[in-house]
Amino acid sequence: MLCKLTSFSFSKMAASPAISMYRLPPYYETTSVPLPKCMYTLPSYVQTSSEMVEPRSPQSPPSLNSLEARQENILCELNGLRAEVEEMASHIGVSLPQPRVKAIPSTQDFVLSASPADPPLIICTLQHIMKQKKYPHSTASHVHSSVQGPIPEFVKTHFRNFTSFAEEIGRASVILTIVWKKEKGLPYLVASPCSHTPLTGEITIARFLCRVLLPDLYGNLSPEESASVDSWIDQSLAGSKARTAAIKSLEAKLGKQQWILGSKMSLADVVLACCIVKENGVKSVSSNVSKWLKRIPGLITC
Repeated sequence: MLCKLTSFSFSKMAASPAISMYRLPPYYETTSVPLPKCMYTLPSYVQTSSEMVEPRSPQSPPSLNSLEARQENILCELNGLRAEVEEMASHIGVSLPQPRVKAIPSTQDFVLSASPADPPLIICTLQHIMKQKKYPHSTASHVHSSVQGPIPEFVKTHFRNFTSFAEEIGRASVILTIVWKKEKGLPYLVASPCSHTPLTGEITIARFLCRVLLPDLYGNLSPEESASVDSWIDQSLAGSKARTAAIKSLEAKLGKQQWILGSKMSLADVVLACCIVKENGVKSVSSNVSKWLKRIPGLITC
């Protein structure tokens, strides 16, 4: 009997609907809630045809209108006179003078940054050669704030031509400026102010300047002469032993000719001479080498 009641009670509970323990009221009504289609809405900046309104042009005063009309009449009269003069000149056979166009010369500005403790003597010598050849150029010298104290006197003596002249800088087609600095990676030359691509190393700068400004020293040489010049430059910079051997070979050459290549000066003469002056000085060389050093412009200052 108990089993029948239990089965009956369970079947009756299963048939009855479920009743929740807690009943909560709804938070919104049955009406539909509009949901946004985007996270942020911004007003449209494009005006429709209905929103576009033509701007009203302010009315010019009568005096300005009369002045504009007078200007147009004067221009028309001038054009008529010009046509009559041209027709008369063509009838007579006279050529009219053409209007002068002021030519603006292109200026090459080379800015060299160097240290006063190790001045670029090769570049200074090339500038003296430019002056001797009467190459139109201008020079300037500036001291950076990183340099403490005055510039040494021997640097001033060698670079005495690098004096700023504002009126010459305005007319010169080439401006060579040296800036004395105290930083790493000196010397370097900024050849193009737009690209700011520096040329590092005194020999690299000297080769570049000779190609651009003094092609007779390096740029216009034959392949054999260029190879010989590069070989002498490498010996000059290789070390004291290689430089001593180069000086001995130079003494043998100077007994028969004036320059390393024979009858013309080259960049090899400038580089080797500057290395001799920097390291050995003038007093410790032979008479032929001493005469050769004196033939290089601006190298021997005393």
